[in-house]
Amino acid sequence: MLIEYMGKNNIERLALVGTNSQGKSYTISQEFKGAIAKQTILVANEVKADENLKNTADSSTLINWLNTLLDNTNAKKAIQDEIDKIDLDSINDDSFLSISINNNLDSYKDIVNAEIKTDSNQWKKPGSGERFLGQLLLISKILEDNHAQSYKYLVIDEPEQHLHPSLYIKVAKILNKISTQGIKVIIASHSPVITQYFIEETNELCKVIDGTCNFLPKIDELITLSQSFDCYQKEELKLKSYNSIETKYSMYFKNFVLPIVLNSLFCNCMILGEGAMERKVFDIYLLKYASTMKNNDVNYAIVDGKIFFPLVISVLKKVGTKVITIHDLDDEGNPAHAYLNSVIKELSDEVIAFKPKIEKFLEITKDMCNGKYRESIILINEFYLDDNEKLNLLLELIDKAREKIN
Repeated sequence: MLIEYMGKNNIERLALVGTNSQGKSYTISQEFKGAIAKQTILVANEVKADENLKNTADSSTLINWLNTLLDNTNAKKAIQDEIDKIDLDSINDDSFLSISINNNLDSYKDIVNAEIKTDSNQWKKPGSGERFLGQLLLISKILEDNHAQSYKYLVIDEPEQHLHPSLYIKVAKILNKISTQGIKVIIASHSPVITQYFIEETNELCKVIDGTCNFLPKIDELITLSQSFDCYQKEELKLKSYNSIETKYSMYFKNFVLPIVLNSLFCNCMILGEGAMERKVFDIYLLKYASTMKNNDVNYAIVDGKIFFPLVISVLKKVGTKVITIHDLDDEGNPAHAYLNSVIKELSDEVIAFKPKIEKFLEITKDMCNGKYRESIILINEFYLDDNEKLNLLLELIDKAREKIN
C-alpha cells in the first residue's frame, strides 16, 4: 500500500503519523518484508543505535549496505592470488579428504565498520541521538557519489526516540535530503517537529487510524477547501483581520494553519480557542485532567481571530481530527459574527460559546486586573490556585465535551 501510493503519486518521502497504538509500526513491518526487505535499508533507533554500525547477519542493516557499495574487485583478486599459491592438489591427491579455501570477501561481514565520535563532551563519546544523526549523515554522504542500485528504501521507525529535542530539526532535514538522493525514505513518527521539516508536501503524510492508512491531499487542495466559505467570498461578511492577509493567503496558510494541522495528526481531538485567555485555560485544563485520561490524545491550538475558525476547522475535519471549539459570541447582531457563530457550530463536533465573552463567564472585570490585559491572564493562575468555581466549571465543560466525542 505505502510503496504503491508513493509510486502512483511520484513522491520520495512518506511520514506515517497518528496517535499511539494505531498500527504505524505494524503497517511498516507488513509492507517491508520478504523480497522487498532485501531492497530496504532498515535503520533502528532506540538503544540499538550502535548495532546499526556493527557487524550482523541481518541483511537489512546499514553495515551490510555499506559492504555492498564497496568495490572489492582488487581486494578480492589479491586474496585469491594468495589462495592460489597454496598447492591443495598435493594434499587432496594423497588423502581421503577434499580441502578447499574459499574467497568469502563478498559475503564476509567484517570488511568494514564505522565509529562515531563527538566534540560535545570531554570523553568524545556521542549520545544515542548523535550516533543516530551520524548514521544518517554517513548514508547521505555515500549516496552523493554512489546511488543505491539494489536498495530502494530507507525505513526508520520513530526517528525521534532517544533523540534530544535540539537534534529534531537536524535529523528531519538530513532525512529530507536523503530522500532526494535516489532512495525513498519512509518514517513512522510521533514528532510534529520532525514531520514538519521532513515533508515538503502534505500528500507525503499518512495518518494511520486503527490500521487504516489515510493519505492527506496536497496542500493546494486544503487551501482551496479552507477558502470555500462565504466569510472569505462575500465582502459584507469579511472582517478586517481577514482582509489584511487575503492577498497573502497561501503564505498565511502555510505559516499559521499548517502547523495546527500537523499537530492535529498526533491526536484524536483538537481544542480550538481564539486568544491568550483561552491558551491559559487550555494549559490549566491539561495540567488538571491529562493524567486521568485513558488515552491522552488531546491537543489544543489558538486561532487568532474568529474569522479564521471556519478555515482551520474545515481542514482539521478533512484530515480526520475531531474538534472542540471555544469562542466568544461577540455581537450577534452583526451579520459577519452571526454567520461565523453559525458555521463554527455546524463544523465543530462540540462548541462552548460565551455570551458575549469568556471574561464575563469567568467574572473577570477590568478593575480586577487594573485594566491590563496581561494581568487578566495572570489572574487565571490565581483562580486555579484558589480553586475558583467558575474556572473549575469551565474546565469541567471542556472535559465533558472531550468525553462526549471520544
